[in-house]
Amino acid sequence: MAFKIHNANRRKELSLLEIFFNRQGIKKEKNTKAAKLLPRDTVTISNEGKLLEKTQVVSASSNIKLDQSIDLQSCFANARNQNQKVIAAAGDEINSTSIKQYISDFDVCKTALTEKYSKLLQEAKSHSDPEQYIRQKYFDKNSACYASDLSEEERRIAYAYETQMLTNGKIRNVSLGDSLFRGVTLHADAFVAAKKEFDRQMVNSQISNILQEKGIELCKDQKISFCVTPYSYQISVECADDELKSRIENALNVGKNGENLYNHIRSSAICEGITSTQITAEGTSKNQLFYGVSTILELDIRELTEKNGTYYTDEGEDIVKLFSKNIDKMNKTNEQKTALKEWYIELINRVASKGWNNIADMSLSIEYSQSGLVDKYQNYGFGATSREWLENMLETSTFSVM
Repeated sequence: MAFKIHNANRRKELSLLEIFFNRQGIKKEKNTKAAKLLPRDTVTISNEGKLLEKTQVVSASSNIKLDQSIDLQSCFANARNQNQKVIAAAGDEINSTSIKQYISDFDVCKTALTEKYSKLLQEAKSHSDPEQYIRQKYFDKNSACYASDLSEEERRIAYAYETQMLTNGKIRNVSLGDSLFRGVTLHADAFVAAKKEFDRQMVNSQISNILQEKGIELCKDQKISFCVTPYSYQISVECADDELKSRIENALNVGKNGENLYNHIRSSAICEGITSTQITAEGTSKNQLFYGVSTILELDIRELTEKNGTYYTDEGEDIVKLFSKNIDKMNKTNEQKTALKEWYIELINRVASKGWNNIADMSLSIEYSQSGLVDKYQNYGFGATSREWLENMLETSTFSVM
């Protein structure tokens, strides 16, 4: 089964981690500007499997029967409900990196495939030689158990999965070419956006909980802004009411709230089709160098001497050499160590050639109101008042996990 990729000059099999499902024929895209706001990487599985369904005269194989018995839409609806429960229990610390709690499309599809091939394995084990039975089912056209209603790609994938289940008791990956996903259209950008929208709802819930615990409530139409500085991750509030400003800053500047809010704002600006004037190449390089020096060398680059295109400690040691020494001690391959050294040398040259103080610190801002966070300084965002593009994208994806 082949993939046809639109809006991209490439051919590749996309991982479920990069895609978002949308059943063909269930919903038509709205004819609105929102439908055309972003370019969409669309992967459509070929009609080979569908044609087999129409032309097949014998009874369906056990594979196809199981495909028809698995309600993918219900599986995704259950995931959506579980994700909403996670958001409802978000807690009172800002942290959107709840990847262990979030049920992704990948998780749903792997669970469905595991269910399918566990049942197929039970059938195979009812035969005296399960391995031979599996091989005959997929490759012996003269066998009574031959699954003639599978395409060549579906056959290859099914054989690999059923063999994995027989040998290891589990499947190792998720392949979109399995017959379970016949006639499915995949939107890469919608999958990524759905996870970011989940993160936004998590952070909104967490900030709301923090403010409620401190007895802080905004007026209905009141808008404020949060600004987070890199390095210290201090959250400052832009607000006309000085007393309210102080109370909110005291409530939020606890633990890792500032660092996690900074990372959330940055992540929300990095998505297909989104451009942000806050996220700059120079600012990103400066941040990466700061944290590299801090974590690997345990030094503060702002306290070092900048000269000759590099930075020196008070003892006169070049950090290029310090990086080399410390990276050599890491539990990595020689190739990885070499790549890491070269990357830091490039970062040092890039920042030092411009001058640390000549590059603006990449502080990040975001708006906040009773409705939650709204992204600033970017063309599209995830806030309640700037999400027409997102709502359209998710609405046309039937298997939305949000």
